Amino acid sequence: MTTGPAAVPDRATAEDEIRQDRRSELRMVRCAVVALLAVAALLALRWGLW
Repeated sequence: MTTGPAAVPDRATAEDEIRQDRRSELRMVRCAVVALLAVAALLALRWGLW
């Protein structure tokens, strides 16, 4: 394992990748929730529940 200044950018890059992965996962979850709500709203309108 490398120590010193060379190790710092690797760790920072890994942390940035983890943050980006979390953001993309949150975006996917958010899109899925919005899609489910849209489907539920359409079904409610079709069945006259609204």
